[in-house]
Amino acid sequence: MVNNDGDQGDYMDTWTTELDADVIFDVGQAVMVPANGSADVQVTVRLTDSQKEALKQYPAGAYLQGFVYAKSEATEEGVEGTEHSIPVLGFYGNWSDASMFEVGSRAEYETGSEVRLPYLGNTKVNTAAITYANDPEATYYFGGNPLVADARYMPERNAINSENGDQISQISFAAIRNAAASRILAVNQTTPGEPLLETFPGAVSSAYYHTNAGAWQNTGYRFSTKFAPKGAKKATGWSCPLTLAPEYYVDAQGNVGWDDLGEGATMTIPMVVDNTARSFWMCPSA
Repeated sequence: MVNNDGDQGDYMDTWTTELDADVIFDVGQAVMVPANGSADVQVTVRLTDSQKEALKQYPAGAYLQGFVYAKSEATEEGVEGTEHSIPVLGFYGNWSDASMFEVGSRAEYETGSEVRLPYLGNTKVNTAAITYANDPEATYYFGGNPLVADARYMPERNAINSENGDQISQISFAAIRNAAASRILAVNQTTPGEPLLETFPGAVSSAYYHTNAGAWQNTGYRFSTKFAPKGAKKATGWSCPLTLAPEYYVDAQGNVGWDDLGEGATMTIPMVVDNTARSFWMCPSA
């Protein structure tokens, strides 16, 4: 998140922009409301070109707030009637372009590729765990150089063996927005087709600050994946995208509009199949 000063700013920055707007009372669309009765009225608000231009500084969308006015007509004697101002809150843009996830990832923080501070204070976040076939009871961080940190994060080096049973056993992450549904896929990036894995772990609650405890709560989730690319050809690229869907994209029957989600809804773990046996070289000291 970048604030109006061009730096990282604070989570949920409170700076706002005032948009020029005209309020027009159209008596041609008056409705008659009986005593102790009610009437349903639909109001459509359209942004002007200048307003849309002012909102371009928010690439992930912006909240819009304002008022809709209802004004009773004057009496035959000229007495003005009651006026009501009804608050309205909306959103301009794709609701899921803004990230559902904590800033950065473990691999990016370890190599210095991510310079922003995490909201929740944990840099070992948004990552995957690998379980090796010869050590089935243990899990290890997946991605990056396991011995010495690289100068930069190179996801093309996230290697996994497709012959000996190694598997991506978990995906761990921190959510900064509530999600009504979640999905994990395993997709062949080299020759796209049907996903090899598709699971739906369920709803996710975002992290929140507990004032009495003086600490963040709900700061991390671990989803079991157990994805092993058995039989995958050497040098093929794979990925495990984790997608979180806000409630807005889930209908009353529980159907999720996965295809309607923006880029902020998905966190992807990339990998490449490499079945080359590991080898170590001893370098003589100078």
